[in-house]
Formats: sequence, structure tokens, C-alpha cells
Amino acid sequence: MSDEWRRVIAALLNDETRTTYAEVVLTRRGDEVVTLPAAAKRRERSLARLEQAGMISRAESGDLVANLESLRVLLAEPTVRPDRTGSARFLGSDGRIDQYPANHEQRVELLKWVAECAFAPGVDLTEAEVNTALEPYALDVVSLRRYLVDARLLERDPEGRRYRLRSRV
Repeated sequence: MSDEWRRVIAALLNDETRTTYAEVVLTRRGDEVVTLPAAAKRRERSLARLEQAGMISRAESGDLVANLESLRVLLAEPTVRPDRTGSARFLGSDGRIDQYPANHEQRVELLKWVAECAFAPGVDLTEAEVNTALEPYALDVVSLRRYLVDARLLERDPEGRRYRLRSRV
């Protein structure tokens, strides 16, 4: 069973991303695109997150369309988990991290997995947006955010206001 569903849930937990997804779903070819007021940068960030989660794609015409087939594929995956290996060993029954590995290499492996699943490359995020993206992975998002910064997987600007996934995760 893949963990692709986590990207879908993480995207839907963000209010702006959820609104952007609704706009894409409700817009039909030839109809006027109605968008709610949102900063262009935040809308682009939401679109990037939705594309990364496989929830939308670009048609040959360039229009954005809901990718319902990718959601059907996720639903078709078996619900029984095989023996937990890799990062899954450290997740509780709710799918969130319930313990961090003491072994440094295993901890970095777990943190890389979270970073790759939760964040899109090249996207600047506020602290609140980072926290929202990390909610599906841990109850204590503040500690997880700090671990990601300490492991140099997530960059924080000098003012501590903006975060970005490092280019080499």
C-alpha cells in the first residue's frame, strides 16, 4: 500500500488548497473560471500542491482538470498493510509518527519521507502553512518542524517567517 493518500489528505486539510481544488472541479471547459480572492502566489502554491498530490492535471489545452482517476487508484489499493518496514515502523495506528528513531540514520530517513510527502519543491511557506502540512504526520508539529530544519531538509529564512523544502532532500 502506498502512502500517496497522505498527499491528498494533506492538500485537503489546507483551506486555500481545498478552495482551489473546488474551483478546478467546478470549472468546466468553456465556462468562465470563477476564483475566490486569493493572492496569486498562494493560489500557485495550492495548484502545485494539488498537482503533486495527483489531484489535478493539465489537459492538452492547458486547462486544469480534476484527476479523478488518481483518486480511484488510491481507493482501489488494498487496505491491509503488509509488515511495516522503513519509515512505517515509526507510525502509530493513526498513521502519524508515534516515536522518533534513536538511530540517527533512521531518524533522517523518517524525516526525509515526511519532507518528500508534505512539501512541494520550490514553494515558500509560512510557519502556519508548514504546520498545516505536517498535521497528517505528527501530533506535535512544532517538534517535527524543528527536526526537519535541524536535519537541513527544510530551510528557514533568517527572519524565521518563510520555509522551503531544500532542493536536495
